[in-house]
Amino acid sequence: MDGAPTRAEQLAARLRQDLAGGRRLPSERDLAGHHQVSRATVRTALQILADQGLIARAQRRRASATGADHAPGPVHLLYVSPHTSEAEADPFLGALALRLAEADPRHPLRVVLATPGDDPLERLESQASWSDLRAGVVLAGVAVPRRRLRERLAEAGIPLVLLGEASPAEGIPWVQADQAGCGRLAVQHLAGHGRRRLALIDGPWSHPPARQMREGFLAAAEELGLAAVAHEAHCWDIDSGHRAALALTAGGHPPDGLVLSGDLATSGVMAALRERGLAVPNAVAVVAVGLPLRAAQLLDATAYIGDIAGHARAALGLLAHPRAGATLVPSRLLPGTTCGCPRVRGRAETQPRAEPRSSGGCKDDGTER
Repeated sequence: MDGAPTRAEQLAARLRQDLAGGRRLPSERDLAGHHQVSRATVRTALQILADQGLIARAQRRRASATGADHAPGPVHLLYVSPHTSEAEADPFLGALALRLAEADPRHPLRVVLATPGDDPLERLESQASWSDLRAGVVLAGVAVPRRRLRERLAEAGIPLVLLGEASPAEGIPWVQADQAGCGRLAVQHLAGHGRRRLALIDGPWSHPPARQMREGFLAAAEELGLAAVAHEAHCWDIDSGHRAALALTAGGHPPDGLVLSGDLATSGVMAALRERGLAVPNAVAVVAVGLPLRAAQLLDATAYIGDIAGHARAALGLLAHPRAGATLVPSRLLPGTTCGCPRVRGRAETQPRAEPRSSGGCKDDGTER
């Protein structure tokens, strides 16, 4: 980042979390009093959020969609994957389908699978009638050609919600993680485990969520006085993650803490670490962002950041009350197989470690099971 964030930028980062799930923003006066800043700082922060497409300046107060009813019928999940996917084999698809089904049991969930080469509208029409789609469509995956799909569903009055990044010009609701918050949370957790040389593998930087992750990561590292570098990966595949990790560990001082994004890239990074003889977490601790917990555990990641259940709840709320623009879901940090943090399930907690826990300590409440 170019310099420390201004007070307005810091306030905007805090308010982004308040927007998750459609919560109302207080008045400018109340915001100024609560955060102990001037009204001018509040207005600047709100304008930052408006420029990011997160709020409309004339409609800053958002009504919560919690508890609203959908139209009758099943909710359809249109999932686009670069490879043939099944819920049993694809950890992200399996976790997402489970959480969507659990979020509103009154509406059955139907999964429609497609690849980037398919026409998503044709795939949807081949498996559902228009009357069956009244409750709405949740779209997730990669390289989704969605313009014709969006226009056709809008003509039929069928709500569409995207899980992932969209443009405010598209005029559709979308749900995404607070990427800057994820970067900060990962740094705090690694610092709490004594890591001092950190690296982020994400990208490409042309992708807005990747840039947001980088900004949060670097800002948190700077605040804590840690050495940190952000390495751009030009694709989220195994080879890109493998190459990036080999490059980062080629010198005499490899990072002792890694923050990764994406299950395929993470798989490539973990393979490269094994080739270098860098054990996880003794030599390097790994925080994986955006993976279902099952995938993170299979990869032996030290910790996991994400909230697929939160994404599912937000998506179904937006199907009931569509609202163009982004809904940010604050992510939570859960322990992986090698983390060593206390685990919490319900009210039963294991005995904590003797040393104090940092703000980046993690709890396992089973959210992504």
